[in-house]
Amino acid sequence: MHAFEWGKQYVTTLDTVDKEHRRLVDIAERNDEMLDVEDLLKAADEGVYLAKAAGRNCVRAAQSLGHG
Repeated sequence: MHAFEWGKQYVTTLDTVDKEHRRLVDIAERNDEMLDVEDLLKAADEGVYLAKAAGRNCVRAAQSLGHG
């Protein structure tokens, strides 16, 4: 399962289990353009910022942040 699909499933599961608490989860999937763990963390952080801007209970995927 790709990271994006896993994230959507995770958000759906949390919404049915616990409606009072919100969680923030960074999920990133490594690609061949990423040279180190810092690139992976940047991709996860970018996805979080996109999701926060979109509102509650959502998953957003960041574009590749590899060098090049």
